[in-house]
Amino acid sequence: MAQNQLPKIMRRMPIFKVLSNREIALLSLVLKDEVYAPDEHLMTEGEPGDSCCFLVSGEVDIVKSINDEEEAVLTTIEAPETIGQVSLVDAGPRSASCIARTSVRVFRLSRREFETLFSSASMFARNFQKLIGSAVARQLREAQNELRILIETEKNE
Repeated sequence: MAQNQLPKIMRRMPIFKVLSNREIALLSLVLKDEVYAPDEHLMTEGEPGDSCCFLVSGEVDIVKSINDEEEAVLTTIEAPETIGQVSLVDAGPRSASCIARTSVRVFRLSRREFETLFSSASMFARNFQKLIGSAVARQLREAQNELRILIETEKNE
């Protein structure tokens, strides 16, 4: 896909709606457009976290290793969504794998590019950092709610 089509697609994604056309154009210059087939890994548990993905289309399973032989699907993420954004602020290893359930298209942002944007100390950098932080917080709240439901279900059984 041509790089000049990215801003048009980004404009339809909720995370980018608060950005100006200029900010979207700037961000589109550093995003990599990637496509994955079903069962392909977008991110692998334990590997260094060096990017996040903005899920444009498709579904992604978030998979956690239970032991050397077992894995569990924690949840399925549907577009439009953001995955792997913790790695933009934390250089630790990936806590889970992200595996395409369907054909998937993402815009990938590397930590290096994110840090370059952040180091500019511009209003755009601060706003974008806030967007990423909000996405992390929202997903953490959802995970905590799912954990609460799981614990309550276990108690009732």
